[in-house]
Amino acid sequence: DFIEMDTSFNCYILILSSNDSKTFLVDIYKDNKNRRYFKSDKAKITLANFKVSHLKKHICNIYSIKKVDQYKVKFWNVNIKAERIENNNISTEDDITHKLEGRKMRDHDLFNVYFKVELADHNTIEMGNIHIIAIIPTIVAPAN
Repeated sequence: DFIEMDTSFNCYILILSSNDSKTFLVDIYKDNKNRRYFKSDKAKITLANFKVSHLKKHICNIYSIKKVDQYKVKFWNVNIKAERIENNNISTEDDITHKLEGRKMRDHDLFNVYFKVELADHNTIEMGNIHIIAIIPTIVAPAN
């Protein structure tokens, strides 16, 4: 099977407990029947079924976040340069909403709801920008 990456979104992981940040790629692939999907370690989820909660589960697995704490992880839809996060000292949900005009991504929503324009026309994606901010309030070292 031929696997082609269709597009990619940059997710800025803001880790509050360690005053640290990382960038994580959310890659969207296309199969040989032109169907788009997200691939995690455990599953291949078509874009038509891929929800924000699937992304949350994937990131929580990478960062070994316990199930009881996963509800604390929150996502925002943005389209900004990473420097704006660093230069504005972004560290709270209010900062993301007010300083960066971020839109909170709800767990039960489809991922593509937040990226309709970008998924319809790849030329609209600023590939170097941050498209998603994830706030992780407490963390254990990533399992690698």
